[in-house]
Amino acid sequence: RTGTFVPLWSSDNATDVTASITTGTYQVQHGVYVRIGDLVFYQIHIKSPSTWTYTNGGATNQGVRLVGLPFTSASSNGASEQWSGSVSFFDNMSFSASYSLKPLVRNNTDYIRFYYNSGNTSARFVTTSIDEANSEVFVTGTYRTEDA
Repeated sequence: RTGTFVPLWSSDNATDVTASITTGTYQVQHGVYVRIGDLVFYQIHIKSPSTWTYTNGGATNQGVRLVGLPFTSASSNGASEQWSGSVSFFDNMSFSASYSLKPLVRNNTDYIRFYYNSGNTSARFVTTSIDEANSEVFVTGTYRTEDA
């Protein structure tokens, strides 16, 4: 089964965590998926508005969420499933070029959290890193779902 979805930037502290934390019109919001059994393969291209203003409870230094995944990730195997993905391109984001940006889908969620690795540590990616005009990212990944 295949389909499309609309990704949005949100944050952990948003009033509605399923809604955008920026005003303005996104330049690109494209998500596609292929579901085979309980595995969901996704690809996202998102480019922020050219003018960024926070809304919906969004503010600087909040944990970033990329919301809108088409299915909720699985939670039934008794363990905390965490599925990582890959960022193949990013532009106009405020963080060190030496960082490696990593998407993560945790169990029982329908959004992506971002972390960055530097040396032997990792930390949450925050809204201040994406509130640049024209922030852009390409993300791919896989996760397991139990949705019908």
